[in-house]
Amino acid sequence: MEKNERERIESLAGFIVIGSFLLILWQTGSFGLLVAAGIAAFLLIVVFILGMEMTKRKRIRQSGIHDVDRMSGKTFELFLEERLKQDGYKVKQTAKGADYGVDLLLQKDKTIIAVQAKRYQSNVGVKAVQEVRSGMDYYQANQAWVITNSHYTSNAYRLADKNKVTLIDRNQLITWLFRQKKSG
Repeated sequence: MEKNERERIESLAGFIVIGSFLLILWQTGSFGLLVAAGIAAFLLIVVFILGMEMTKRKRIRQSGIHDVDRMSGKTFELFLEERLKQDGYKVKQTAKGADYGVDLLLQKDKTIIAVQAKRYQSNVGVKAVQEVRSGMDYYQANQAWVITNSHYTSNAYRLADKNKVTLIDRNQLITWLFRQKKSG
């Protein structure tokens, strides 16, 4: 769910909850009933939010390449997280704003992989390779990957080769999605 949509739902939920509390208090004059209604409302909101999150993650897991092309960068990271979990990786998102060039940290067995996700419309350049290679050292990872829905510049390929960074481009991503759909 995108930020604006979430904010609208939260505002509407807040309005409904406050309005309901005022109505209960006005109709009954009972603070005990108001507290009980508050607890019930809180539980309903939690269940609703969890249900929406599960639905969102399911929809993201089922996305194809054309869906990926329309995603925000943040949703692309979530998409990769869900897909990589399906491949048996433990996935951890890095702190936003201080990620040191790494969006996701993967772990499988004793291997730690630093991943930079690039949902681009144009080719990805050397900067992504530089950032993930630097982040690999910071997070003490064994490998570094850049995954994009696009392609890479020739300079990005050269730098990645020299720095042992794996570049996963659009064609590889499509193959990976197809393989997962067939096995899933």
